[in-house]
Amino acid sequence: MDFNVRRLAADAGTLLSRAVQYTEEVLGQAERTELDSHLENLLDRAEATQQCTEKIMKQTEVLLQPNPNVRMEEFLYEKLEKMAPVRPNNLELLGECMIDAGHELGPGRAYGNALIKCGEAEKQLGSAEREFVQSSAINFIAPLRNFIEGDYKTIVAERKILQNMRLDLDAAKTRLKKAKEADARSAAETELRISQSEFDRQAEITRLLLEGHNSTHETQHLRCLTDLVDTQTTYYAQCHQYMVNMEKQLGSFSSVYCANNNQLSLAGASDGISRPSTSTASGATDGISRPSTAPGATDGISRPSTASGATDGISRPSTSTEPGATDGISRPSTASGATDGISRPSTAPGATDGISRPSSSTAPGATDGISRPSTSTEPGATVLPLHTAGQSSPSVNELHLSNGTRKARVLYDYSATCNSELSLLADEVITVTSVPGMDSDWLMGERGDKKGKVPITYLQLQS
Repeated sequence: MDFNVRRLAADAGTLLSRAVQYTEEVLGQAERTELDSHLENLLDRAEATQQCTEKIMKQTEVLLQPNPNVRMEEFLYEKLEKMAPVRPNNLELLGECMIDAGHELGPGRAYGNALIKCGEAEKQLGSAEREFVQSSAINFIAPLRNFIEGDYKTIVAERKILQNMRLDLDAAKTRLKKAKEADARSAAETELRISQSEFDRQAEITRLLLEGHNSTHETQHLRCLTDLVDTQTTYYAQCHQYMVNMEKQLGSFSSVYCANNNQLSLAGASDGISRPSTSTASGATDGISRPSTAPGATDGISRPSTASGATDGISRPSTSTEPGATDGISRPSTASGATDGISRPSTAPGATDGISRPSSSTAPGATDGISRPSTSTEPGATVLPLHTAGQSSPSVNELHLSNGTRKARVLYDYSATCNSELSLLADEVITVTSVPGMDSDWLMGERGDKKGKVPITYLQLQS
């Protein structure tokens, strides 16, 4: 107990003498022992390194996580030694939003499919960003934090001990100056020698520590900086590759869309719907029954004969065949004397009845009121790559006969009109199968887990 009291009294006396010496130095009433210039430079360099390292570390944390609330939350979890919850980043959230919108608008449509592709690319960017953040935190921020919280604290502790040794040395020098008696002077000289040796020993320890740490820290921090640059290079290279692939996919969507628009403009469709071309060969049809103008042909509607003098039982003014003869109502001219009061197509070339129907004549310009690709063989005429309705190519005929399965490339976008049909996207490849009993103009298409009827005219079978 006596030993502890004496030790406490000695420590209190030492602290008091240090405080007095420090106060006198501040007031300029006492001399101060200066450190070696080399040691001073080492201490200043270590302090500057600590300040710069702390600034770089904090700014890197801001780069990796701009949200200060999230940074504070991660700091608390780190101090509590708990795992922080995993949350999706902004790019991943954007990707999920795009994918959901694409599925809602329809993956079979160009815009919906493009949204899905963009969403997948954004999620890839988010995954790359997550890897970049984790790698940077491990390879760059963690070593810098270890230096600030570990090595630099050791340097600060040794520097504080050196500062105390210097105060003790200067206090001993002051007491030696004030000593008048021989015994007091001898004791002061002994205390001064002890303080000087302790100060020199601590200065050497601090110098060696600073020299070792400065060389080690520069090498270590340079390696961490190289790791950060490598991580950033990998991250931005991945992002660039993802965006190049996405740009190519969007470019293909745009080219398909422009090609479809060009085909529609070339077809000159008045109803906005492109239909298969009709052949002018004998007996060829396009699936729509229309009246023939050949002698004796009918259009499926029973009408009175237009022979000379024939009537339909209704008394009407006779249509004179003389030039300028009229009945007050403008009607197309029929055969001599034939009247039924109903306007019908004249058998004369180029005559019309107000309803556009296809003429059996091969003369250019005959129309049926529905815009279709021209079958003209004049120079410069454009023929769309569509199959003739009701006719099948040899490959389709073989598929019908064998009831087999083939791959087919989609020529144009097609939107299903009922649940039994399958929507198509231009340039995609699907599997088609001929089903017995199905209309010859349709095949059973399959894409992934979706299946439905698809029109032959929108497909190109692949060998």
